[in-house]
Amino acid sequence: MARCLDAFREEHSAVIRGDGHPGRSLPRYSSRMSEFLIPLAGFVDASRVNGPGLRTALWVQGCSLSPACPGCFNPGLIPEEGEGERVTPEALAARILRVATRRPVDGITFSGGEPTDHGGALARVAQIVRSSGLSIMAYSGRERAALEASGAPEGWAALLAELDILVDGRFVASRRTGDGRGSSNQQRWGLTDRGRTELRGWRPDVAAEFFIDGHGGVRGTGFPLGGASGGLFGGGGQGEVGQPTDAGPARPVVKGGRSE
Repeated sequence: MARCLDAFREEHSAVIRGDGHPGRSLPRYSSRMSEFLIPLAGFVDASRVNGPGLRTALWVQGCSLSPACPGCFNPGLIPEEGEGERVTPEALAARILRVATRRPVDGITFSGGEPTDHGGALARVAQIVRSSGLSIMAYSGRERAALEASGAPEGWAALLAELDILVDGRFVASRRTGDGRGSSNQQRWGLTDRGRTELRGWRPDVAAEFFIDGHGGVRGTGFPLGGASGGLFGGGGQGEVGQPTDAGPARPVVKGGRSE
C-alpha cells in the first residue's frame, strides 16, 4: 500500500495540499455532485473500533430517518443543522489523504448522522481516496435492500457503488452489541473481495477509544455497552460527537488500559 500511496501523492499532490483537484475525471460520478457541501460533525484520524484495521473515521450532520431510532447515541447529529463545518468533497478527501501520509491507515469509515443523506458528495470523497489504496466503509440506518431499490435516490446508489463494507439497519437499543455494530439486528456486508477479506474475523478488541487532541480536549469513539456515553464520538453513529478540529501531532491513544 505504501507504493500505491507514493504514486497517488505524486499524481494528486494538489488535492493532498488542499489547493486543487486531480486533472482527470473519475468514474461513476456526476460533476454536479461536487457542488454539495458535506456537513462534517466529527473526524478522527485513526481508530480501531470503527471498522477492520486502523481507519480514519468521520461523522456527518443530519439524519432524515423518521422516526429517529429510540435511544440513538448521537441525538445531536439528527438535526440537519449542527455545530460542525461544511466542506467540499475535495477538501475532505484532501484531509483524509494528509492523514494517510503520516498514519498507516487501512481505510475510511463514514458514519453519522446518516451518510446516505449525503451519498453523492461522499461518493466523490470515496473515489478520490480509494485511488490511494484505502478501503471504504459506511454505517447506515437504511438497509441495503432500500439502498439498492429501483427508484432510490441517485446519491444512495452512488455511495453504495463505492463501498467495500456496509453495516446497515436501524439502531435498536435493547439489542446493543460491542462487536463493531450498534445493535445485533444490523448486518455487516462485504460488498467487494477486499471488503469480504477485511470482515473475516473482524471484532474490535475494545469497546471504546479515547483521544487527547491538540487543544487538550478529550474525545472518544466506540460502542460502549453501558449507559449513555456522554461526550463520545459514536462508532456507527453510537455516541455524542464534538466539534471537529485539526488535532495536530497525535498524542497517545488509550485503549482498554493500554496506550499506543
